[in-house]
Amino acid sequence: MLFAVAGNIISIAVFAYGGSAIREWIVRRRVANGKPAESPKFAKAQAAFEKYGIYLMAILDPILIGTPFGAAASVAAGVKPLKVTIVLSIGMVIWAVAIAWVFVAFGITLDSFQ
Repeated sequence: MLFAVAGNIISIAVFAYGGSAIREWIVRRRVANGKPAESPKFAKAQAAFEKYGIYLMAILDPILIGTPFGAAASVAAGVKPLKVTIVLSIGMVIWAVAIAWVFVAFGITLDSFQ
């Protein structure tokens, strides 16, 4: 579990710090193709993000879209990369501990999946 958590934190940081560059690239490409900078889907996602915020993203992100993509989306929505990295990492660690606890509490082992 420790290696999985460490690897996930690294991917969160990479996507958080690369998220703004990805967003800028997408916007440039849309404008070059004669489209508005913001797609309707992005506007809808932005509205949901503004309503629920980074903290709900940290809770739901690991089970809905995955932490790396949530990190990129959060940065694209305007949250600073350091805050995204810290908040999403804490949320992911909470999920990892909860899942590990469930496995131990119910005696689930890797042999159970074979």
